Amino acid sequence: MKRIFAILFAALLICTGCTAQTPSGAASLEESSVSSVSSSAPEVFDQPPENREELPFDQMKYVQPDLDETIAQYENFARRVRNAKSSGEVMAVWKEEAQLCKDYYNMYTLSNVLFSLDTTNEENAANYQYMQDFIAKLKPAAVSLTRSILQSPYRSQIGDIVGAHVLDAMEIDTKNYSEEQLELELQENQLTTQYTQLLSQATVYETQEHTFTTSDMYYYIYAGSREDRQFAARLLEDYYRDLNQQCGEIYTQLVALRTQRAEISGFDNYLDYYYFNRSYRGYGREEIENFRAWVKEYIVPVYRQLKNDASARLGHPLNLFEYTAPLPEQTRVSYLESITSASKLVDIVVGILQDLSPETREMIDYMTRNNLYDLTSSPNKATGAFTTYFYGWQEPYVLSNNDDAGTYIHEMGHALNFFRTGDLMVLEQDLQGSDISEIHSQTLELLASPWLDRIYTDAGAAEKSNVFEMFITILSATMVDEFQHKVYENPDMSTEQLNALYAQLESEYFGEIDNLGLSYLDNGLDWVDIHHLFESPMYYIEYALTAVAALDFWQDSKEDWDDAFRSYIQFIDIPNDVNLSDSLTLAGLDNLFEKSTIEALSQNLSSYFSGNSFTE
Repeated sequence: MKRIFAILFAALLICTGCTAQTPSGAASLEESSVSSVSSSAPEVFDQPPENREELPFDQMKYVQPDLDETIAQYENFARRVRNAKSSGEVMAVWKEEAQLCKDYYNMYTLSNVLFSLDTTNEENAANYQYMQDFIAKLKPAAVSLTRSILQSPYRSQIGDIVGAHVLDAMEIDTKNYSEEQLELELQENQLTTQYTQLLSQATVYETQEHTFTTSDMYYYIYAGSREDRQFAARLLEDYYRDLNQQCGEIYTQLVALRTQRAEISGFDNYLDYYYFNRSYRGYGREEIENFRAWVKEYIVPVYRQLKNDASARLGHPLNLFEYTAPLPEQTRVSYLESITSASKLVDIVVGILQDLSPETREMIDYMTRNNLYDLTSSPNKATGAFTTYFYGWQEPYVLSNNDDAGTYIHEMGHALNFFRTGDLMVLEQDLQGSDISEIHSQTLELLASPWLDRIYTDAGAAEKSNVFEMFITILSATMVDEFQHKVYENPDMSTEQLNALYAQLESEYFGEIDNLGLSYLDNGLDWVDIHHLFESPMYYIEYALTAVAALDFWQDSKEDWDDAFRSYIQFIDIPNDVNLSDSLTLAGLDNLFEKSTIEALSQNLSSYFSGNSFTE
C-alpha cells in the first residue's frame, strides 16, 4: 500500500506516548556473549567473517562474463560430478562452482546497483539486462549440475556436509524447472526492467529548476494554499491515470507469464506453484490464509476502534493524512531544525548506528569507509530502497531514493545481517527468505527508539508513530497479499478490474477514508506504486509476518533494552539455511502461525495506544 508510505514520508505522524528509553550502555553488549538461545544451541549460530578484504565501491569493476564459456564450465562440472569416486570429489567440484557463482553474482549485483543509481544510463541498463538474461539462460546448465549432485550415490554423505535440508530445497527447485520456462523468464525480466524504468523516470510536474514528486504533491495538498491544493490534485489525477494504464498493461502481462510458468510445471495456478517452491520455509498457503483471517478477526477491529474514536473526537471521517495516525488531531512529528538537508540526516543516522552497539558501529564504519551506501534522493534513481550483497566480496550495499531516517535505519538492519554473514561453502546454503530478513530491518527501526531525540523534535511521539506504522504495515501488507491471491486465482483480470479489487479491499481493511476529492485514490489506481507486485510476487505478506516478530522484540526492549538487543544480534547470526519457524523458536519469539499470537498482539496494541501498559 504505497500511498500510506508516501503520505507518511510527506508528513511524519505524531502521537503522545512514552519517553524513549536510554540504553544502559554499550559495555554490557561487548561483555556479554552468552544467552539462553546460544547456550542451549551454540552450534547453530554463524560467526561473522574474519579477514575480509575491503573493496571500496568505486574500485568495483564490471566485467561481463561470457555466457557460452560459463555454460561450458557448468557442463564440465556436471560430468565431473557424475564421474566422481567419492563425496570429497563431488564437494571439490561444487566448491569450484560456488566460487564461479560468487564471481558472476558479483557482476549481477554490481550491474543492478549501477542501473539503480541512474536508470537513464543506457550502458548500465544494457549491462543489467544482460546479467538478468545471463542468469536465466544459464539456469538449464545449472539445473543439470544440481540434478547430478542430487543423483550422486554419495548424496547421504554430501547431505551430512551441507545439510540434508539444503539438498531437499534444491530438489524442489529442480522439480519445477524446465527449459520451456526459459523464454517466459526472459520476457518477465524485460517487463520488470521496463516497469522500473517507467516508475523511476515518471514525473508529476517539472520546471527548469525542480522535478516534483508525488510526495511533493501530497505536501501541497496537505499544507499548501487553496490554489496549490487544486493544482497539485489535478497533476496527481493526470499522473496516476496515465501511470495506472501503462503499469496495468505491464502487470497483466506479468500475471499471464507467471501463470504460464505454473501451468508448464503442472500446477493449476501460480499460487500453487509459488507455495510449492517455498515449502522448505516451514509454512505454506494454509498458514498464510489463516494468518490473514486472524488479522481481519483481531487486528482490523483494533484499528477500526482507534480510527472511529479519532473520527468522533474530530467530528468528521479521517482523511488520507489522518487515517494512519493514532492521534491525528495532534501536531505532526517534525525533524529538528538543525537537519537542513538529506546529507545531514544521513550523517545523524550514521552517528546513531555508531553509538547504538559495537556491532552496528563496526558495520557502518566499514560501509562508510568503503562507500557502500547511497541514501539521498536524486532524479532517475530507482524508486524505493533496497539492500543487496556482493557474495564474492562479502560486502553489503544499501541504496535509497527516500530522504527518510526510518528507511535508512531499516535498510541498515538488512546490511547488518549481510555484514555478519560468514562466507558460504556453497550458495545453495543461503535459504534465507524475506520472511526472516525483514525481521532484521524492522526490528532495528524499533530498537533505535532511544536515539530518536537526535532526529525528531519529540522522540516519544516519534517512537509511538513508528510503532503505529508497524501496526499499519500488518494491515496493509495483509491487504496486498489478499489482492495478489485474488489476482492469481483470476489471472485474466483487466486493469479496471484490478483497480476495483484494490479499492474494495482497502475499504474492507481500512474503512471509510476521505481522500479529499482525489478520485484516483477512491478508484484504487495507486496500487501500481507497489513495485513488489511487479518484481517480487507474494513478497508483501512477509512485511506483516515480520512486523509481528519485530514488535515482539520491541516489547521485550521496553523491559530490558540490552537483553533485547543481544537477542536481536543472536537472531541475525542464525545461519541462512534455517527456516522461519525454526529461527523464531531459536530466538524465543512467538509462533506467527498460532491464533493466540495474533490475538495477544491485538490486545497489546490496543493497550499501548490507549495509554495502558502491555497485557501479559
